[in-house]
Amino acid sequence: MRRDGCPGSISSTTRRARRPSAAANGVSGYVDTNVAALVRRMHELLADHGTAARLGAGARAAAAMRFGIDRFVEDWEAALEDTAGAAPSWSPRAKGEIA
Repeated sequence: MRRDGCPGSISSTTRRARRPSAAANGVSGYVDTNVAALVRRMHELLADHGTAARLGAGARAAAAMRFGIDRFVEDWEAALEDTAGAAPSWSPRAKGEIA
């Protein structure tokens, strides 16, 4: 069986560290400091394929936004601009293709 997306559950250690969460509750997974609550949510996802698919789509969208090639290129161009004072001539930003 093919799985398109992997909604997640985030344990309490992530929350205690005060790091930004990789999941948005009910959008791309579940975040909770209560392990029993996370186990319940995982069982719900196993039983409810529609919700699992919706959260998986949310997780894919969040991953593409945070870790996709477009974000990577934008970050590198910004770093080059900060360092060199301008975007490299070959960049989409310098060509006016992106803001």
